[in-house]
Amino acid sequence: MRLTDPTHRDDRYELVFNLLRNADEDAGVDRARADHIHANVPVFQVNRPGARERADGRLARVIDAEARETFRAGDRAGHDDRAAVPYQRQCLLNREERAPDVDVESIVEICLRDGTERNVEFAETGAGKDLNGKRVLVTGVSAGLGVETARALAAHGAKVVGAARDLAKAERATAEIRVQAANGGGLELMELDLASLESVRACTDALLADGRPFDAVIANAGVMRTPFGHTADGFETQFGTNHLGHFVLVNRIASLIAPGGRLVNVSSSGHRYSDVDLADPNFERTPYEPTIAYGRSKTANILFAVEFDRRHRARDVRATALHPGGILTELGRHLQPGELDAIVEQINVQLRAEGRPPFQFKTILQGATTSVWAAFVAPAEEVGGRYCEDCQVSQVTEGLISPVSPGVRPYALDPEHAKTLWARSEELVGERF
Repeated sequence: MRLTDPTHRDDRYELVFNLLRNADEDAGVDRARADHIHANVPVFQVNRPGARERADGRLARVIDAEARETFRAGDRAGHDDRAAVPYQRQCLLNREERAPDVDVESIVEICLRDGTERNVEFAETGAGKDLNGKRVLVTGVSAGLGVETARALAAHGAKVVGAARDLAKAERATAEIRVQAANGGGLELMELDLASLESVRACTDALLADGRPFDAVIANAGVMRTPFGHTADGFETQFGTNHLGHFVLVNRIASLIAPGGRLVNVSSSGHRYSDVDLADPNFERTPYEPTIAYGRSKTANILFAVEFDRRHRARDVRATALHPGGILTELGRHLQPGELDAIVEQINVQLRAEGRPPFQFKTILQGATTSVWAAFVAPAEEVGGRYCEDCQVSQVTEGLISPVSPGVRPYALDPEHAKTLWARSEELVGERF
């Protein structure tokens, strides 16, 4: 179905026409060009009927359920994935039907989507947001979620400082970001090995010497379910890398976070596996279990945000933590062959029993959505000291919960528990903040 026929224009399509006709001039799309794009480029949004979508403030389209099913039944081989992510809940441009004079990269460079009911609200407030003049530190920009987060921010005008352990890998992974950056956005890289406090302190020393403030720090880097091991400083690998490395990094540069700025800790629903164990953080007396260790570190990410928010809110700096969603990235490289398939099948057995559709992974781009939303779109009072997922604040859940259901465990948001973790973390790293 093409949207050029006025008979297809119900209220939803009228909304799309209005968005196009009022395209932001700063985005470089004038009214005539918007109409031309509208008439010649089919953009399929796989989402529930009635949702409205925007792509970088430049293009919007809604496709109803009938068109969605027609599209899914077709051959996807002809779709261009350079300018869009895989078809599920994302914009796709059909190469065969595209008008030859339409520059795809200028139309859809980034889609900040999360695939949930909050898409509509986020589309209105976030996808066209101008971040020109904003400066953001993002850790873990050598692969996956960190790269897409940096891409989204730079595409909306932010100056991104990307931190990574392997700078050569990060250079390769982010090469296109400089080309895709818009509105004055850009990216510079810094070396940071979160598993070495010497490296963390060297990075912070350089940032402090530079002195330029940040509007947001997105603590994104991490490892998952690693074999038993230790960081350079003798901490259990996951707790040392995911929590203590970021704990030192963020606290040493806290003065650089400008009033109105935010700390965003990328945690996980995996925090439900375990609370922190402050008596035995390095598994010296407890048998090591990779999943439990991961859960401890992700709970620590949330508790760190809770206490940081309490300590800095008086100067209008807030902190939050989030779950980006189930995403296939390098984070799962330590899983055993077939282990992920078994986990997904286990989830699907439960979902089938509940009469729910099978589990689907988010795209990496969808996973970056909540990070950007939490940093620049969500009201500070709404997210400060809280845990978010799918572009909304998650509710505390004490009872049974499925692996794919939203919810945060109460121990992860306990303010007294957060204070205790902070004090123990200071003891472990040998610094007080």
